[in-house]
Amino acid sequence: EQVASRIDCVDRTWFNLFRSGHMQVESSMTTLNFIVTEYLKDYTYSNLELYRQGCKDLSKRKVPDLHTNAPCYCYQHNEKFIATACLKGCKKEDFERKKALVVKSYEGEINENDLRDELVSHDVLLVEKRYLIDVGYGANCLRGAMLFQESEQAFEFFGETYRFRHHPDFVHYSEPTGDWWGLQILVNDRWLETWRFPRNCSLNDEEICQLNEDLVMSPKPVGIRDNFLLVAKLSMTTRSSVVGMKGTVPFFKEIQNGENNHIQEELHSWNAFKQCLQTRFNIEPDEFFLHQLSFSEPNQRNW
Repeated sequence: EQVASRIDCVDRTWFNLFRSGHMQVESSMTTLNFIVTEYLKDYTYSNLELYRQGCKDLSKRKVPDLHTNAPCYCYQHNEKFIATACLKGCKKEDFERKKALVVKSYEGEINENDLRDELVSHDVLLVEKRYLIDVGYGANCLRGAMLFQESEQAFEFFGETYRFRHHPDFVHYSEPTGDWWGLQILVNDRWLETWRFPRNCSLNDEEICQLNEDLVMSPKPVGIRDNFLLVAKLSMTTRSSVVGMKGTVPFFKEIQNGENNHIQEELHSWNAFKQCLQTRFNIEPDEFFLHQLSFSEPNQRNW
């Protein structure tokens, strides 16, 4: 509701034409790109509440609601995005939820011995069986609706270079019959595969709820819940994030599209950490994180 109310006059005119049927959009990609752009302006990725749950004893944890106006991680962001898109005329039945696996390896080569337990689950959207949307992947979200193609040909997408890679021999217990495809981005002249998904398999509502519960309640270590904090925001030209891993000083990082250089600033104090979240991400961290985290001088690394 908040997103729809903030559409300006130009966007409202466009939206009314689209809803009335008087505007023939060349493809659904135009519509979806508009919605993704607006969504990324309004919502920030932040795992702070998820980290807060992970700090509690298992018996005291509470599974977050998937349907929230303050989405935190991928499952919540996709629920919110679908609801937002439906307010703007899209059909819920056109959205498929895909259980992706976070790979983060160059050329997509991963240790086959780690496939069973080590690959982290992610959640992406396939719309109308042809457009991929990812608004819940931290600073690595997609800036629009990406046309899926059964080809490994490189292509430009919002100022960056991507390609798909087919993994016909890849087998994972989560989808034993999956036809797995990986999404790769060109980084410093090397192909980095971020995640892969089974093109022929989708998740139902019950499975999404179970994944959401497992993320919070699993007694096994979960990196995004237990090991680090991540706050991220995208513009059309930059990817900004605050990252903190146990044993290191947290840092702010901003990457400019198409450039190898980037801004990186270590946040050695609570005030620097708090000010960064306030000014750059409009987030107000409470003193829970002050007591959970250990900030230090530059020559120490015990955050």
